[in-house]
This record gives sequence, C-alpha cells and structure tokens, in this order.
Amino acid sequence: GEDAAAAATCAMGLSLGEYSALCFADAISFADGVKVTKARGEAMQAASDAVESGMVSVIGLTKEKVAELCEAASEKSGESVQIA
Repeated sequence: GEDAAAAATCAMGLSLGEYSALCFADAISFADGVKVTKARGEAMQAASDAVESGMVSVIGLTKEKVAELCEAASEKSGESVQIA
C-alpha cells in the first residue's frame, strides 16, 4: 500500500517493469515513461517485421531435452532452431 511505497528505498524492474521503476523513483516522468515504452514497442515490432522468425515457450522439459528437440528441428527444417 501507500505506506510501503513511501518507505521504499529503491525500485527495480525487468523489461517493461524497468520503466515503471524509473517512474516510481522519479527518475523519469510518467509522460516520458509512456513515450519511451511506445518507442520501445515500435522498435521491437520493426525488428520483428524485418526478419522471418518465431519463438516458443517450453515448460516441463529439461534444457538437454529442449536442445535435442532444437537440433532435430534444425536438421528437419534446414533452419537454425536454438535456445534463446
């Protein structure tokens, strides 16, 4: 709540949360946070549109099994399939 926010001595975030943390810490204004977030989204979309690619999330398999599946997919497709 408000007491916890008032007592905070630091702020941090990951990915888009970094902008929230910067706003909370008064390092940037909310308006600037919105502008930066919009610019980031546009840049990420442009990068995504520039190349044919894909991504998948895998839950419940070991890293070794995922690597094995990536290798098999690479061999079958002739394309690079790798763990990010």
